[in-house]
Amino acid sequence: PLLDPPTEFAIGAATGLLDCCAFHWIDTLKVRSQANLPLLLDLQKGGPLPPGSGSLAALRSLYAGFTTNLSLKLPYMAFAFGLNALNSRVLSACGGSLSETARELVSAALVGVEVSLFLSPLEMVCIAVV
Repeated sequence: PLLDPPTEFAIGAATGLLDCCAFHWIDTLKVRSQANLPLLLDLQKGGPLPPGSGSLAALRSLYAGFTTNLSLKLPYMAFAFGLNALNSRVLSACGGSLSETARELVSAALVGVEVSLFLSPLEMVCIAVV
């Protein structure tokens, strides 16, 4: 059973924050590898991070772009969790002949559309800034 929508919204935001903090570096390495860039970049000079630069410089390199990722992931996850709870409640209140599984599927489909509508402008701003 889902919690109330505001609680689910907060849980989604916390999940987005946790995801970004724990896994941003993996995405950074994946993207750099796909683009044939050095895995560790010197953020000031733009080239590969020289050996002996220290663990703090390596950590900064791995978390470059963190704020952009966080500004998209946190609201996405918050809205996804919160809207799923809200959709489920509305669909349950409307009654009808939907089974619980069908109700969850409809709710999930609606979440995809709703989150896209809410967050498309934010994504456009982030793309323009980056």
